[in-house]
Amino acid sequence: MLKKPTFWFLTVSFCVGMVLFRIKYEVIALEQHNVRVKTDIQLNKNAIHILKAELTHLNDPKRLQTLSQKYLSDLKPIVSHQMITFQDMTNPMRSEKIESVEKGTHQNALDAYINSSLNENENEGVHA
Repeated sequence: MLKKPTFWFLTVSFCVGMVLFRIKYEVIALEQHNVRVKTDIQLNKNAIHILKAELTHLNDPKRLQTLSQKYLSDLKPIVSHQMITFQDMTNPMRSEKIESVEKGTHQNALDAYINSSLNENENEGVHA
């Protein structure tokens, strides 16, 4: 039969061992989580770097100049007969006024580009 001090010593040793065992595996889990977070941070930094490079390319003045010459060359200031009021937009007979406004203006390159893009998107939606 075990004496009381030996029994208490073994009980306390067992409890301390269990606590240390649990702490060890919690530390291992936290280290693995830390590695995953560091990997995610590095991936996000790389993605940010790529996006900054892409933004720099898209904002290149030479590229923007070329695009503006290609698509915005026919833009002219708005003339008063091209404008309609909000009431004209909500009026059921508005189509007559809007058609008259459209007849008074010509379709510029930007409108043609937008319309062709819309048509392509509609065609893609039909085929999909």
